[in-house]
Amino acid sequence: MEVKKVNGGGQQIAYRESAGSGPSVMLIHGNSASSLTFKAQLTGEFGQKYRVVAMDLPGHGESDTAAEPEKTYNMPWYAAV
Repeated sequence: MEVKKVNGGGQQIAYRESAGSGPSVMLIHGNSASSLTFKAQLTGEFGQKYRVVAMDLPGHGESDTAAEPEKTYNMPWYAAV
């Protein structure tokens, strides 16, 4: 699974996507996890049928760490990214 990155909220946000071409599904992991939580969904039958995208929230997985984590690691900021 290739890691791709996009700019969001002034930093690089990592994501992985499946090979499927059906309707898109976005998967967002919980605290202290990463997009690899969804490896089975990305590489399995579900990922072959649907376009599944799993992101690494800021400061998680292969996404950049925030310059000011005390100001940015919260739900409103995650939603904005």
